[in-house]
Amino acid sequence: MIKKYCIAILLAVAVLCISTHTTLAATPQIITVDEQTKALNNWRTTLLGTQIDEKDAVLMSVLKDRDNNVSAIMSKLPTNIKEKPVGSGVRYVFSDLSNWPTSSKSILETASRVELMATQYNTYGSTYYQDAVLKQQIIDALEVINVDMYNEQTATYADVNDWNIFIPKTLINSIVLMNSDLPIVLTQNYLKAFDHFEPKAATDLSIGTGSNRINKGFIIVLRGVIGLDQDKINLGAKIMEHGYKTVIPGTGPGSGFYADGSFIQHDKTPYTSGYGVDILKASAGLLQLFNGTSLLSNVASANNFQIFQNSIYTYLDKNYLPVLYKNEVLDMTRGRGITSNAQSNEDVANTMLYNMYIISQKKATLKEPYSNIVKSAIYDSSLRSDFYKNMTIPQAQTFQSLLTDTTISKTYSDDKKNTMMSWARQMIDRNKNYVAGLSMFSKNISAFEFIGSQNKTGFYTGTGALSLYNGDDSLRGDYYPTVNMAMLPGTTSDMKLPTLTATENNKLFSNTESWSGGISDGINGSATLDYSMANVTASSLSAKKSWFFLDDIIVAMGTGITSTEGLNTQTIVENRQLLNPSNTFSVNGQEIPLAQNTTKQVANVSWAHLAGTTSNQDIGYIFPQFTNVNAFKQTQFGNWDTLDSGNDLKAVSATYAGLTIPHGANPSDASYMYMILPGSSKEDTEKKARDSGVLTTNTGNVQGVLDKERDLAIMNYRAPGEAGYATVTKHNYNSTAYTSGSIMIRYATDQEKKVKKITLSDPSMEAESIHFSVPKESYAVVSSQSGKGTVKSEGDTWDITVDTSGKTGESFQFVFENEAPTLTADDFTMGDSYVTGNYTGDVAKIGLKVNGTLLQLINATTSPYQYYAKGKITAITDTVSFITYDANGNQLKEVPVNVKGASTLKANDFTMGDSYVTGTYTGAVARVALKVNGTLLPEINVSGSSYQYNAKDKIKAATDTVSLISYDARGIQLKEVPVTVKAVPITVATDDFTVGVDSYVTGTYTGDLSRIALEVDGVVQTKIPVSDSSYRYYTYQLIKTTTSEVNIIGYDSSGAEITRSKVTLNSKPQITANPFTTGKDNYITGSYTGVVDKIALEVNGTVLQKINVTGSPYQYYAKTNNLKASDTVYIVCYVASGVEANRVRVIVK
Repeated sequence: MIKKYCIAILLAVAVLCISTHTTLAATPQIITVDEQTKALNNWRTTLLGTQIDEKDAVLMSVLKDRDNNVSAIMSKLPTNIKEKPVGSGVRYVFSDLSNWPTSSKSILETASRVELMATQYNTYGSTYYQDAVLKQQIIDALEVINVDMYNEQTATYADVNDWNIFIPKTLINSIVLMNSDLPIVLTQNYLKAFDHFEPKAATDLSIGTGSNRINKGFIIVLRGVIGLDQDKINLGAKIMEHGYKTVIPGTGPGSGFYADGSFIQHDKTPYTSGYGVDILKASAGLLQLFNGTSLLSNVASANNFQIFQNSIYTYLDKNYLPVLYKNEVLDMTRGRGITSNAQSNEDVANTMLYNMYIISQKKATLKEPYSNIVKSAIYDSSLRSDFYKNMTIPQAQTFQSLLTDTTISKTYSDDKKNTMMSWARQMIDRNKNYVAGLSMFSKNISAFEFIGSQNKTGFYTGTGALSLYNGDDSLRGDYYPTVNMAMLPGTTSDMKLPTLTATENNKLFSNTESWSGGISDGINGSATLDYSMANVTASSLSAKKSWFFLDDIIVAMGTGITSTEGLNTQTIVENRQLLNPSNTFSVNGQEIPLAQNTTKQVANVSWAHLAGTTSNQDIGYIFPQFTNVNAFKQTQFGNWDTLDSGNDLKAVSATYAGLTIPHGANPSDASYMYMILPGSSKEDTEKKARDSGVLTTNTGNVQGVLDKERDLAIMNYRAPGEAGYATVTKHNYNSTAYTSGSIMIRYATDQEKKVKKITLSDPSMEAESIHFSVPKESYAVVSSQSGKGTVKSEGDTWDITVDTSGKTGESFQFVFENEAPTLTADDFTMGDSYVTGNYTGDVAKIGLKVNGTLLQLINATTSPYQYYAKGKITAITDTVSFITYDANGNQLKEVPVNVKGASTLKANDFTMGDSYVTGTYTGAVARVALKVNGTLLPEINVSGSSYQYNAKDKIKAATDTVSLISYDARGIQLKEVPVTVKAVPITVATDDFTVGVDSYVTGTYTGDLSRIALEVDGVVQTKIPVSDSSYRYYTYQLIKTTTSEVNIIGYDSSGAEITRSKVTLNSKPQITANPFTTGKDNYITGSYTGVVDKIALEVNGTVLQKINVTGSPYQYYAKTNNLKASDTVYIVCYVASGVEANRVRVIVK
């Protein structure tokens, strides 16, 4: 350990000597050698895990697999790595990667293999642990890579991301793992190489967006740690900062996180479980790297890392968690990653879950929930013997610990949740035993992404593909090469699969139509899509579709299906991989046998059923209208190379069960409708085919459903109109659309109140506003409404308009309460003429009761009401109540009327820091009480005409809402008056600043000040936070002359300037000292110029007592110091900050 610590120090010193920066910027260096050592040890643990117990068969098996991999790649090492092999024009590390001069991927693979070698060399329990031969091979390999392939002179070729992301990511890990064994010069050269390929400033155009930005920033951060370079850490943090900000639609590049849960990469492709995984890794990596250090909160980079820390915890819930079903990711969020057989869906999910767990454990409110989420997600898969096969040791150790912790529940959440990720054009519906994902495209979101040779057949993956995850593993394994990429469930296809060329690399395969989005109230939802394939497959095929995600039912419908291609067009209801080919598949109760290349045409189908391995994995299919379908159960063949030429040629096969609805070769305005019932038994499916409880509408203008059992209707209006279901149930589900848009109508009981919930959205994300109306029925009270909405009462209807100019595609909710009769009565003060108050409901008459006697009833004409009571209420002791009646004379409500004596009450202003609320009163006041933020404090007795109420520690902020209440002797409230609370005045005071001496501007402040900034000659510097009523601002060469105009500016929490104070600038003092004669003189005397606070005597390097000075000349008593001529004596002067300003030598005789 001592050896590594010393090497770390030497390395740091060496790296500083070759720093690419000529200065250290304006902020003092913060990272220390101790923190560097801590951080690098953290990163080693992140890469290696903790020491393995050799009795742990599971981990030893994982380790053995890694050893076997190392053994295999070592067989491809030349005898002498550093020599050029005979017959080869270049040096190489591995014989099968000698094409590196033209292939950046070969350099990346070379670096990755070396990292694996370094990992095994450093992993206790590995066959290669501390193997001397392997160590030298690693060092030699790293030298060859640096000298020949990757250095500060290398020009990029092939894939630029290999050079500035993937290659340095793996190389920098090897540097950390081998740092104590590497020559310092080699480490220095690698740091130069990283500097060469990585951005030099946070504004570089080469940084990119989304995860590319965060990857590059993290590499620079880690490079800064290795090089003990705070500037690099700050630069990396600044680069990463933008990647964590939530993207606001329409404000710039579209890559990044969205408030609706979307994550977009390359501006046009949903990629939460693709590029988004890199962000998870980097985020967890930051927390692991800097664990136990101050580097996430240091002064120099607090703002940058703060954005990361504020955002990533939100993104766990909002963006990442929805795209997982247990330890399976929704493939629609993987982009072109689905076409690579190098990493399985489960591998991606496990990586996400591991990093989500690491991140969550750093935030107290997430620790327990995510411990359950991760454990329950992996529990079922962990029972397989190969569960840990593709994991790193740290990941496997973490999962092992979770799985064996009996305090953590393994129960997977079955909460119902629907999420519309509008910007991604994706809907996710989570139910008890399944998750469904629907992927659409738009004018700015591509149907799929094709880059290089990846995703050559992905045309239909974003054109309404519906994926159902229920634990049957149907989308795993060899699904994509065998499913037939032109027959994805949910899509309507003419089977066109064009051949892509290099000119279409990274192309936007856009929709010609804008109608692509949905509506969701968080529980249920609907996605809707108008599209043509013109910009995708160059086909004339077009359609109008909607999907409705109810409880355990998915309703799919389409209309307007048109094509002139002359190709057989069909809607794919199902094309499901069967891991167990013996699972029964039946249509109208008749089994479809396993038969190769045989499709059975079945007429007048009303239902079908696919048996799962467990009952929860059963799937039922209902056709509300008799439908002709094609059904098959067969083995399908494919090759991974057809998806991505980068895959090895690998012929594969799988068994499938399928259902399609044929539309013919040239359909014109064809339509379809079907329902999917996940988890439904064969018997229940047949029963629901007779009455599903769901009514449907499927026209060119309106597509909708009514779920009678759940009191829910959803309608997608492509054009203004009126639709709904007025008389089917006791509720009125009618709605009128004055614009296009979507509406949900739900009747429910909310906190014992019957409510009608209206949810609205603009699926096109193009409208400036949307406008609907719905019948009021008995729901006559607006309980809550979206801040973007306007609700008007128009006779028997509610008229609702929503501002959708933000074009976010979000859903807006309005809640109306079923109005039960209500009645209130205002307090009556002796001397008043009327009893007043309010009522709601069908009130016909009102009356007053005094001391048990009901007085005359009068007609109720309007609310608020007034009832003439002068001469009827004669004393404050009277018992009074007010009563309402309906038209039949039935009593509806009776409420008491408080009778008060006449009084007044005044409250003086209260300034924060005061002890008492004070004021005056008159009349029958016996007690007063204070109310703070709605909390009523104890009453106190009062007498005379004034009061004081002890409010110390009760009023805590100037923003508190405070009032003073008076009561009579019976406890009846008389008056309530507001108390004005004033904040402590905000002031800033500055100490004098001596130019050329002081490094900090200092001072004090009062009031609620959040930040300060230094202003020098009109230029405002960085804002810094303040606390504890004093501040210090580091000036580093900013103030160079006393003629500068310098101010300290104070800001509130919103960033607004609220005060400023001028800084008095003093010149550097000059001081002289007269000769001192020992035995004769009592004082050392002299003079000075400038502003001096203290002087001190320094004798032979020891500073003696400092004394205050009030002016020049000065004298310092020195008789008792026994000064000798041989002594080295100085008079030292200091400014008010305590900093030495100047000194002068005293001649002692």
